[in-house]
Amino acid sequence: MLTSPPNRGTALNYLSRRLPRITPEEGTPHPPLVQNHANKIPDIGHIVGKDVGLMIRAFAAVLEDENSLVRRAALDLLLTSLRLDSLAVKNARPEDRTILMRAACSVVLRRDLALNRRLYTWLLGPEEGSEHQPHYLRENALDLLKSTLEVRLEVQRCSTSV
Repeated sequence: MLTSPPNRGTALNYLSRRLPRITPEEGTPHPPLVQNHANKIPDIGHIVGKDVGLMIRAFAAVLEDENSLVRRAALDLLLTSLRLDSLAVKNARPEDRTILMRAACSVVLRRDLALNRRLYTWLLGPEEGSEHQPHYLRENALDLLKSTLEVRLEVQRCSTSV
């Protein structure tokens, strides 16, 4: 996904089938499964390995791809397997989280309603209720979004002053 743009769509298709759907409390028992086998929800760490940063950088590269279908598939995968409240994102290095947020927010510049809707769902959370979305945003995305935009503005100020 990082080095071969023509294969990004295929890679995302593969990942959408293989990556587990992650809940906020990764690794905690899922209510329906507890009754049957006491299984746990799969953790993305055993699939990705210890370098979550590499996975985040791959997603960032895909989110900046020229193909809108590839960007849509990447945002769909973020919604299902790499939510902002997942442990994989929370435990990632701050620099990696900033890279992911910057790439995700850059889809707004494409002026594609389908991309914007997916981005807003990722930022506001999967719950439909208007009372849940501000809470999810405050708890999981607001600080990261704010720091990402501040860094971006600082870079722009430095580049214009030079």
